[in-house]
Amino acid sequence: MTNIINGYQNRLDWLDSVKAIGLLFVYIGHCNIPNVNIYIYMFHMPLFFIISGFCWNTYKNANMAFQDFAKKKFINYIIPYFKICFVCFIVFTLFIGYKYYGLSYEWVRDIGIKLFAILIYSRGTTDWLPNCSPVWFLTCLFFAEIMFYHIMKSRRPYLYVIIAGCIGFAMSLIGKVFPWNVDNAFSAIPFLYVGVLLKKCWSKLSIVR
Repeated sequence: MTNIINGYQNRLDWLDSVKAIGLLFVYIGHCNIPNVNIYIYMFHMPLFFIISGFCWNTYKNANMAFQDFAKKKFINYIIPYFKICFVCFIVFTLFIGYKYYGLSYEWVRDIGIKLFAILIYSRGTTDWLPNCSPVWFLTCLFFAEIMFYHIMKSRRPYLYVIIAGCIGFAMSLIGKVFPWNVDNAFSAIPFLYVGVLLKKCWSKLSIVR
């Protein structure tokens, strides 16, 4: 992330380091190490949402038209999501899947499931997405930031943040799979707000120093 103070741009090296550590934990979390995943999964995704909130440009986003904001986020998140998904779909589902199943009902069924999951559900498991399950984060962050855009324009954003968190928690209790991780997007909003608050605190400390 680049910080702008008095017209000068300074790279926040410590924030890049936090991102790198977070990516390392994501990698370790997908290694299925016994008695380790349960601890990593408690914080590694919230960490990325907090970082996204820290990188939230409050002034710029507040003065950006919703159409422009949504277009920007679509280009940043959704287009890469589809590119990655369809490359993996072609490689793992079509070619490798055909080699494994042959021309069979199982192969056609797997093609249908993966296409349906890519276009509709974007759920982060290998049973749904074609060997690219971590990209669920892109669709989730897209919807979270779309909602967060409107929340941050309100007079009492903290109130809507609490409501969003409660909705996300309630949706998790239902036990249903919601399209494009909208349930996880609601749960991500409080973490985005935590990132915004941490950035405000950090900015004040930087000025004092």
